[in-house]
Amino acid sequence: MLRFIAVAVAVLLSAAWAQADIMSYCRDKWSDNYSMQEYCVKKERQAKANVDQWYRDNMDFDLLNRCTEKWTKDFEPIHSMIIYCLDKEQKAKEWLQQNGG
Repeated sequence: MLRFIAVAVAVLLSAAWAQADIMSYCRDKWSDNYSMQEYCVKKERQAKANVDQWYRDNMDFDLLNRCTEKWTKDFEPIHSMIIYCLDKEQKAKEWLQQNGG
């Protein structure tokens, strides 16, 4: 459980650390394509902000931990996939609650 908490906390760390992480992730992923690096950085920065807002709105630490654990590769969280996972799982959870699940 502590491992999951540590991973989730890493996602919510300071903006400067996250920005450097995002730049590194995008540079590694698109090393020979500057326009894709730019697109990736913009997309990941927005996704990071969305993850932070999602957590403030929902406070579902278990779900945040599961999605963060699933979408952290080599200690680099992939924010766009974390927010996708959070949204998808939250909608499924709500549907199940409304439909007797």
